[in-house]
Amino acid sequence: MPTSPTSILSEIEISKPISKKTRAFYRRRLQSRIHRLIRKAFREQREKAGLTQKQLADRIQSRAEQINRWLNVPSNLTLDTISDLLLGMAVDLDDPSTTPIVDLVAEEEEQRSDIAAQTDTHIKDVSAVLDGPHNPIDVQLNSSPKPSLASEPLSFESFAGHARMIQDLQAAPGGS
Repeated sequence: MPTSPTSILSEIEISKPISKKTRAFYRRRLQSRIHRLIRKAFREQREKAGLTQKQLADRIQSRAEQINRWLNVPSNLTLDTISDLLLGMAVDLDDPSTTPIVDLVAEEEEQRSDIAAQTDTHIKDVSAVLDGPHNPIDVQLNSSPKPSLASEPLSFESFAGHARMIQDLQAAPGGS
């Protein structure tokens, strides 16, 4: 799979065949999005109407175990299965929309740039506090020397790496 959104974009823009890895990535991504949509619809109907997995199974003439699998694990559901599940929950899919990948890449790069700028600002703020006359660590330790948390000062790359990791975790299925 290409290593960055920009390389995925260049692979798509130059009109050459798209690699199997990139196609697999986008398939899995769509599967996860559809799965989240179905789970959200089921959760809402469970809260609103008390719908259970057993009732849903009965409504669409399936087994409760199969409903459980469909609701708990993203998979390659057929359009018929998606339709049956939504119909069984008495909900409809609103008009789905599409977004050009170039727009998504530009948005992601802008977000990364914003995160990098915010991280740099936070590093400067923390450094100012730690280097200032009222270092909270020194005050807490009764003015003892600052403990060394690392042999080298924390770098921008380290903070940016943590920010990217948090962003990736939030974007993963089940992330907040």
